[in-house]
Amino acid sequence: MRSEANAINLNRILPILILSYLHINILHPFFINCEVWKFSKIRPMYDKCMTKMITFAIDKTS
Repeated sequence: MRSEANAINLNRILPILILSYLHINILHPFFINCEVWKFSKIRPMYDKCMTKMITFAIDKTS
């Protein structure tokens, strides 16, 4: 009975852990780079950021 309860808890916690891991390691660096480029004085860097995000999104779908 106890192991069944632990399995149910793990099924609830595991997706949250996976999503937080993906957010921290994959998405977070991209968003940090975009924020840095957005507020930098060199404007073409912001365009590079946007194209990088778009190509990243295309790569993830294919």
